Amino acid sequence: AFAIKNLIPNTMGSKKFDYEVAVNMDSVELKNSCGGLTIKEAESWIKAGKSSSMSLNPGETGYDIIRFSIPEGAPLCFIRYSITAKDPITPGSNYVSRNFDINIKG
Repeated sequence: AFAIKNLIPNTMGSKKFDYEVAVNMDSVELKNSCGGLTIKEAESWIKAGKSSSMSLNPGETGYDIIRFSIPEGAPLCFIRYSITAKDPITPGSNYVSRNFDINIKG
């Protein structure tokens, strides 16, 4: 689960925050540390919450959840993902981006 809080100063009304979850590792590093796993494969494990949006009033906090389905036989390794929320005021820029890790153990 994660939260986004609208902390944009001097604004009125709600703002739409688009967000996306993606692997945040170099493809070579991921392949070498995870038995040949590709970024596309690791991102296919995200079954809910890969991307969406939420409208938030000033000071309001919105919550969502990301669900993974790790397949049987997946390599035992560490994968870093990031959640990035786009800035609703400045197109093409990020409001916030944070990393989280999945550590697959046997």
